[in-house]
Amino acid sequence: MVIYNYDYDLFLSYASPDLRWVKKLAKQLREDGFAVFFDEWTIEPGEHIYLKICEGLNASYKTIFVASRSSVDPERQWPEFERAFVQSADLLGKGTRLISLLRENCDIPTSLSKIKYIDFRKGRFKDNYKKLIEQIKRIDSMRLGPFELEETNIRRVFESITDKARLFFDFPQNRLDVFGFAFDELTSNAFKYGASPIQTTVYADWHGLKLEVQDVGPGFDIAEQNRTTNDRIKNEPGKKGKRGIWGVYNICDGLSNSHNGETHTITVDIDRQRRAKAFPSLEEWQESSASPYAHLVDTHSRTLLLKINMKEINTDNCGELASNLEHLRLKYDFDFFILDLGNVGYITSAGWGEIVASAIFSDEAKQKAIILAPDSPTARIFYEVWWDMYESAENFHVFEGVRDALDFFQF
Repeated sequence: MVIYNYDYDLFLSYASPDLRWVKKLAKQLREDGFAVFFDEWTIEPGEHIYLKICEGLNASYKTIFVASRSSVDPERQWPEFERAFVQSADLLGKGTRLISLLRENCDIPTSLSKIKYIDFRKGRFKDNYKKLIEQIKRIDSMRLGPFELEETNIRRVFESITDKARLFFDFPQNRLDVFGFAFDELTSNAFKYGASPIQTTVYADWHGLKLEVQDVGPGFDIAEQNRTTNDRIKNEPGKKGKRGIWGVYNICDGLSNSHNGETHTITVDIDRQRRAKAFPSLEEWQESSASPYAHLVDTHSRTLLLKINMKEINTDNCGELASNLEHLRLKYDFDFFILDLGNVGYITSAGWGEIVASAIFSDEAKQKAIILAPDSPTARIFYEVWWDMYESAENFHVFEGVRDALDFFQF
């Protein structure tokens, strides 16, 4: 496991005659999201070059040595110093941090002769660059942190973590959205109910992310809190109340906590491949409140109530949901459509877009639409992403409970 505590992903070691070529490489790496130590950009006028080079080498995850006739010339001291610095660190057990890149024919130094280089002498730059990226990302697992959190640095820490998960493990954005919700909920809880120091650590690999948030405090019983919240939702679906941890539990792949002396730690697992169960066809839907997908029709008030009891609505199933809603419109004659999302733990932005734009605001949709999503992760996503777009629509309303909706329409 790589313990990642570096300021830079890559350090570029080269000779000045190769500057133009190396600058092209540096720009491409930066465009692809890597934090690059490139002396042209990083060392400011008046700064001590030797000290900055040493700091940069220590603070970089990998060093790319651009081998050329100029860089292997014994008369040029900087490339030789930088290469020796990194190779010495490798011998001290700090991992293999040197990547050798052969730009042109030259006499490879003895110290580099046992390291397989990436050959840029022939072929397309694009193809060779791809091999370089594969070498940089050749990593099984990574630990990020622990980071000591303050209210002023939470966003910066979060962005650093997600950048590395995306950069080194190609972590899907929809799963990073789930990570973001869990991170926000757990860290805000720690600041609200715990005490400093508050720390977070993330373990990343090709299977998923493990988030740990630690604070000083008594902690709580997750299972009991989730049972209480779930009972409240079932009995009073429209009532406001704390649903944060319950929402995290419903959208993540594991949730646990532990208490060791004065320290409380809560851990969340987020798998990279988790997918919500696909919606069944319309014929399989049951008119039962116990069903994961229940629809009831009240002929007296000409109202269709669709209650969704799913953990997550995302890009994998929202399209089918929207399609089934259109089928329901054709099957039943109704004036009012109530979509109850109070039990849904999480809806992605794409999910909201498909539900609201396709299902509720399609050209054929003439019914007045009501969404029930009180004080939940679902409602937060809706208010932040879609509310500004649809708040002026005359046939669209959001209520905090069934009673408010019935009173508004004078049922």
